[in-house]
Order: sequence, then C-alpha cells, then structure tokens
Amino acid sequence: MENKYTQTRTHVVICFHFSIFEPLETVERIQTVLQKLL
Repeated sequence: MENKYTQTRTHVVICFHFSIFEPLETVERIQTVLQKLL
C-alpha cells in the first residue's frame, strides 16, 4: 500500500513538474526565434 502511494505521488510530482516547465521551455524557444527574426 505504501509503495503504491509513493509511486502515485511520484507520478503526480513528475506531471506537475512537466506541466509547469514544458510551457516555460516553449516560451523560451519562442523568444529565441523572435530574437533571431529581429
């Protein structure tokens, strides 16, 4: 039971991490492309 809870918690933390950092990375890429165009 404890192990299953830990795995679920880890999965949630990973998903949470990606939900925050994926958009940030995308924004940085867009800014980089815009700077190259300018």
